[in-house]
Amino acid sequence: MADSDGSSSASSPASPGPKAVITEDDVRSMFPDEGGWAHNYWPYMMGPNTETLERLGALNNPAVLEGMLAERRWLDVAEYLETALKFHPEDAAAAVAYPADAPSPADMLRAHPELFVLPRRQHALELLADGEQEQAQRYFDDSIFAPTRLARRTRHLDAVLARLGDMIRGDVPLLDLDDERRTTARDIQDYLRVYFPNMYRGQEVAASIAASKNDLYTTAAFGEVIGGGKFRCLVCHQQLTLPTAPDYRFVEHLHDDCPAVTPAVRSRLPRRNRRPRLQPAPAAAGEPHGGGAAGGGAPDHHQVAPD
Repeated sequence: MADSDGSSSASSPASPGPKAVITEDDVRSMFPDEGGWAHNYWPYMMGPNTETLERLGALNNPAVLEGMLAERRWLDVAEYLETALKFHPEDAAAAVAYPADAPSPADMLRAHPELFVLPRRQHALELLADGEQEQAQRYFDDSIFAPTRLARRTRHLDAVLARLGDMIRGDVPLLDLDDERRTTARDIQDYLRVYFPNMYRGQEVAASIAASKNDLYTTAAFGEVIGGGKFRCLVCHQQLTLPTAPDYRFVEHLHDDCPAVTPAVRSRLPRRNRRPRLQPAPAAAGEPHGGGAAGGGAPDHHQVAPD
């Protein structure tokens, strides 16, 4: 979905025709298969080819997105992420947050409403910080609120939109723009880690995932270890204090408390924790196991707890 930056103009030039869609398979076919590893074309496209990767929407080189986030090119980030859904069709098809609602995996608004909102939210905050309150309000109304009215939203995304609206109206102050930038960049990266788990995100992220598996052995795909009994949920971006049995409690958080779980995430969650089974009381001396008389059919009153 194309975005206006919130400004208005009397006229605009005719827009060019639709761009031809280039997919990952198209690019793979241009390079030799190195060692049989899925047509490893990435080494051929590093360095000066970063701009090419950005135009393609290639997610496999994390430096592309990191550079855009560092340069605060929020609307370019939004376009890049939408292009990525077309460039990686197989991964995009597996990543749809709302499979029943998205007519196409490339429909960012319906397939990934949170990812649609995040870079646009930050663009609105940049306008607000520059003193362009009216422009920020217009951009919020036209390019964020109106498109997402009919999209399915989690409680988390509802809260994000409500807070953004409050800040633009002045009901809540914008206290720290740099902190908002860091939060937006982190949340975008979190989202990609959760919904596109097969994409290479760099050595630092790989090390974090490996370290998290020690404590979050069934939930490392959805969380990371901070240290000192603290963890962070990559789905809702909250910090959690889990001093004991962190994996068990993280499963509980994801099933019962996380406000950002979508149908796609729920389908991948580890099985909900079961209540511990109650052990039968030891039989009295001379009493057969089962609690009844020998050969009798009296019921066992020490049943296991239901699952």
